[in-house]
Amino acid sequence: MAARGIDEEEAVKADPRIKRYRLADGSQRYMVRFRHSDGSQTKKRGFATIPEARRWLEDRNTGARQGSEVRASAGRVTVSDLWEAFHEQKRVALKPSALASLESSWTTHVEPRWGSVAVAKVAASDVQEWVASLKSTRGEKRPASASVVIRAAEVLRGILGIAVRDKRITRNPLDDVALPRKPKGKAGEARRYLTHGEVTKLATAVGPERGLIVYTTAYCGLRFGEINGLRIADYDSGRRRIRVVRTYTQDRAGKWHVGTPKSHEQRTVPVPQFLSLLLDRHTKGKEGAERLFVRQSGDQTQPLPYPGKANGWSEASWLELGLITAGLARLTIHDLRHTAASLAVQAGANVKAVQRMLGHASAAETLDVYADLFDDDLDDVAVRLDRARTESEPK
Repeated sequence: MAARGIDEEEAVKADPRIKRYRLADGSQRYMVRFRHSDGSQTKKRGFATIPEARRWLEDRNTGARQGSEVRASAGRVTVSDLWEAFHEQKRVALKPSALASLESSWTTHVEPRWGSVAVAKVAASDVQEWVASLKSTRGEKRPASASVVIRAAEVLRGILGIAVRDKRITRNPLDDVALPRKPKGKAGEARRYLTHGEVTKLATAVGPERGLIVYTTAYCGLRFGEINGLRIADYDSGRRRIRVVRTYTQDRAGKWHVGTPKSHEQRTVPVPQFLSLLLDRHTKGKEGAERLFVRQSGDQTQPLPYPGKANGWSEASWLELGLITAGLARLTIHDLRHTAASLAVQAGANVKAVQRMLGHASAAETLDVYADLFDDDLDDVAVRLDRARTESEPK
């Protein structure tokens, strides 16, 4: 025992970072002294042996060199404290409509539950319980859709991602949380596509001016914000092309913003000949800077409001009234963009052509969104494989 005591004494003297101390019951323990990256000195107590203290110190120094050092005090900031930093980060990258959606998710779902919670206290198990609660029905409150739940979780993930970046926590607890899968279509139902005949019915029902919007959306695949951004000069009659170079979005305050199309990619889309003839007639004698589609008053300063009920306001309710007149089930203007994808695939367009028409970032995105439209391609693969196998067999 004496020899061991001498060894420990020598070991403590050899490493000035390690100090011995005694507990109230007379037993001894070891502490280590170290500095944070900001130069402040502190200590950690409770090690039973010198090797244990050394191992902890070596592990801690390795972590500090790799940038994973986290101070307990740093994790005391709340989720609300980091919201502004996250919001500013997204404000630079997102369009106003997307930013408005993010802000709504924060105020409605994230802030009430997590705003006052310290980032270091956000546990994956608690987040998982919160996700489940959003998906469940409480009294008269309707459960949130998968899209709403995913958006709320991603807001929280982004805020905690800033906490990880700033070394307030070591890892993001959202990495261990299972989120609901977003169903295709509405409420899990199959996405609805109109036929050529139904598109014609609807275009006829809404009248010539709005009928052009129906045809342009259903055959060119434009988003409504892109429809709003079209100028006369963007239509090339000779080549039968429409250049999509700008889009209009509206923020939560109702203010309009003009910007680049989604994914920030301009594109050129083909125009079927029948639609080109209609657009030739519509644009004849008009100046290139004029809007391609205007309000009934002819006002060139304001974009068209998004088609919806709008309490019967004719500028916004034309689509719903047209659907009633045409005897078609209710759909949104964006469903006509889906119809464009469907009609293009039916006409034999491959996934790359559909991607370019719709302005998706990649063909993978197009396949992910419209996988159901390419079922016939899968059938064709099976037929070709069967034929190849038959032809390979010896005669």
